[in-house]
Amino acid sequence: MLRLDAGAVDRDLLARMNAFQAFRGPHGGKIWAEGGVGFGHALFKLSDDDDPVAQPATLDGRTWITAHARIDGQRDLIDALRGRNRTVAESASDPELILHAYAAWGERCLEHLLGDFTFALWDRHDRRLFCAIDPFGIRPFYYAFAGGTFVFSNTLECVRLHPEISTTLDERAIGDFLLFDRYHDQDRTIYANLKRLPPAHCLRLSSGAPMVRRYWDLEPVEQAKSAPSGEIVDNFRSLLTEATRDRLRTRQIAVQMSGGLDSTSVAAAAVRLLSAKPEPWSVSAYTVVFKSLIPDDEEGFARQVAEKLGLEFHLQSGEDFEPYDWMDRCRWPPPEPINAPDWSMHLRHIGQIGRHRSLLLTGNEGDFPLQASLRHHWVQLGCDGDWSRILRELTWYVTHERTVPPVGFRSAIQRLRRRPAQLPPWLDPQFVRRAHLVDRLREYEAAALAAPPPPDRIGLLRRVFWPGVFDPFDPAWTGCALESAHPLMDLRVMRFLLGLPPVPWCVNKAILRIAAKGILPEKVVSRPKTPLAADPVLAAIARHGLPARMLDDANGGASAYVDLSGFRAGGAVNLNESDWSNLRPISLACWLKRKANAYG
Repeated sequence: MLRLDAGAVDRDLLARMNAFQAFRGPHGGKIWAEGGVGFGHALFKLSDDDDPVAQPATLDGRTWITAHARIDGQRDLIDALRGRNRTVAESASDPELILHAYAAWGERCLEHLLGDFTFALWDRHDRRLFCAIDPFGIRPFYYAFAGGTFVFSNTLECVRLHPEISTTLDERAIGDFLLFDRYHDQDRTIYANLKRLPPAHCLRLSSGAPMVRRYWDLEPVEQAKSAPSGEIVDNFRSLLTEATRDRLRTRQIAVQMSGGLDSTSVAAAAVRLLSAKPEPWSVSAYTVVFKSLIPDDEEGFARQVAEKLGLEFHLQSGEDFEPYDWMDRCRWPPPEPINAPDWSMHLRHIGQIGRHRSLLLTGNEGDFPLQASLRHHWVQLGCDGDWSRILRELTWYVTHERTVPPVGFRSAIQRLRRRPAQLPPWLDPQFVRRAHLVDRLREYEAAALAAPPPPDRIGLLRRVFWPGVFDPFDPAWTGCALESAHPLMDLRVMRFLLGLPPVPWCVNKAILRIAAKGILPEKVVSRPKTPLAADPVLAAIARHGLPARMLDDANGGASAYVDLSGFRAGGAVNLNESDWSNLRPISLACWLKRKANAYG
C-alpha cells in the first residue's frame, strides 16, 4: 500500500492482507512499513534445501522490494552489473538482482531483466513506487485506488480486502466476456475500479495518477540465413537446455506431459540437466488420459517417453467431472469469470501435482511461434513477388506433407463471406443498452475488418492475450502453492524459433522433431501432430447434460445481464465443435453464484 497523503499506512490491514497470501507462500510471511508505504510478502520454498531471501528486502535501506520473480540468464546479468561497478555476489537472489539492476540503470533496468516476474519497488530517496510485470504477463499484478491509498498485489482478491475498494462489477468487462470470451482492454478486470497491469508494462507512482507505459514489445526478427542443419538443431537444443536450466530451482519436479513433442522435449532437457550432477533427483510426469469419454491413445506415447527417460509416470483422468460441477465441489472459486465447464478437473490435476511437487514444468506454448511463422509465410512471399521461391517451397510442401499448405486462401475467402456479427439472443436488452454492446460489437468488427491477418510472424503473437494462457496455473486461480514454469516461452527460445526459415523448420514442428531424434522414442518423434479425437467438454455435456440447478439465479444476479429462461426450460444448449459462445451465460451465472457464496 502507498498513502498519497501524509498519513501512515495501516499496519494491521497490511498484516491481514499478507496473511491472506499464505496460500501462495506457506513458509512464513513478513511485512515492512515506513510512513505512508507498506509492503508484504508470503515466503515460498521450492524444497527443504531452498533458502530464499526474506522479503520485503533491501540492499541499502533506500530501495525496498517485494517480488514474485525468477530472473533468468543470471551470469550475463551479473557480468553487466559488475560492468556498472556494482558489487554483486554470485549467490545473489532474484529480488537482490532486481535491486542491483534498478540501482545501475533506474527504470531502464527492465531492458536487462529476463524471466517471469512481477514486483513493486519503493525508492525512498525519490519517493517513487515502481512496479513491473514480465513480457508475457505470466506473473500478474493488480492495483486499485482506495480513497487516498494505492493498493496492489499479485492476487486480485488480496487487493479487494481493502475496505474502501468497491465490489461493483464492470459491465463493460461482463459484456466483453459474454461477447468475446475475454476482455479486449488488457488492463481491465471484472471489477470496475480494479485494474491489471498488462504484459510488458511498468507503472510509476509518486503523486496523483500512476503513469503506465509499455517497456517492451515483440519486434520483427530477421529470418536466419541458411545454415547447416546440424548447427541449427544444436543451437535450438542449447537454448532449450539453458531455458530449462534457469527454471530448475529444485531437483524434485513435475512435468505436465502429453505424448507430443513440446512437453516431452522439456522433460528430456530437464532429465539431461539433473542427471549430469551426482545429487539425487526425481521427475514425475503427469499425463491426462480418457478411457471412455472420447477416443484417446495419448497414454501409450507418454508411457514410452517416461520409460525411456526414467520418469515416475502418473495418469490423470480427463473425464472425472460433470459440466460446471466446480460450482459445488471446489472450495476455491476462480477470481474472475471463466468459460470452462471442466474447471474442477483442472483444479484436481493441479492439486494432485502440488501435493507431491513444488515446481511444475509445462510444454506451453511451443506451437505459437512456429504457427505464427508458417501461417502467413507464403502471403509475405507473394507480397514480395518472390514467385520462384513460392513455387519451390509449395512443391516441397506438397511432396513431403502430401497436403495443400496453409497459404491463407481459405481465411481470405472466409473473410469475404463473413456476415456481420449479431448480438446473441440471450443478452438482456437493458444490459445491452447500459453497456453499449451494439457499439462494442461494431468496434470489434471494424477493427477485424481494418486489420487483416498480418503477413509477418510477429503480428499474430501480438494478438494473443497471454495472461489468459497462464492464469489457470497461478496459485490465485488454483489455490495451490505450486510454481509453474514454461521453458518454451523463454524469450531466447522464442526469438530463435521466430528467426527460423519457416520451410522446412516450422512445418510439422520439424525443428522439435529433428532435435528429439535419438533422445525421445522414435514413435513419438515420427508421430504427426495429433489433436484430440473429439472435444471432451462437449462429450461430457452430451453425457451428463447441463443440470437446471446450475442455472438457478438465486443470489447470483446473472439475470441482470442474460436471459436464462431458455436455458432453464430446455436444460441443454446447442453446441458445435467451433462455437462455445452459448456456454458463456451459463459460465457467468455459475461464477456469480459461486462468488456470492464464497465472498459475499
